[in-house]
Amino acid sequence: MKLLIALVVTIAMAASCGSQQTGGAGSGGGSPGSSGSGDGVVSHDLPPGSQTLKAIKATPVKPHPGPGATPVSPLRIRTGVQGGAAFADIFWWGGLEDCYPLRPVTVQRDGDLITLRLFEGTGDGQACADLALLKTTRVDLGRLPAGSYTVVAGSRRAPLTVGQG
Repeated sequence: MKLLIALVVTIAMAASCGSQQTGGAGSGGGSPGSSGSGDGVVSHDLPPGSQTLKAIKATPVKPHPGPGATPVSPLRIRTGVQGGAAFADIFWWGGLEDCYPLRPVTVQRDGDLITLRLFEGTGDGQACADLALLKTTRVDLGRLPAGSYTVVAGSRRAPLTVGQG
């Protein structure tokens, strides 16, 4: 069954990649974390800036207990406030969730700097296909005093503004 799911995911990813533009002026690309019309994603077959995170659907994942072995290298951080609580959505390329689960995220706040640390662990020693999935997780930053903050995960930074009220 897992092999069938992996095959379906691979076919879906291949189909979505075939419909992408291959760059050039007006492609909407840009480097990851840029403020252009889209955040670029590096692909083995396409030049940088020719794909965007918006064009690829990310798989939402939740942290699972266990040791983290591999640091996550975020491509993008999206921040916001919802219902009075601040959050950060993190996007990265990772392996299949059964094989490379996200471990609990650590959040450290030092003044207006909020640092997130994300790790993926290893699964139960099962055989795993080498497939890359665009993953995302929402990190609850809690209720913060009004002000401007910088959220950092890996080498990525994103501004966060918490208003009055």
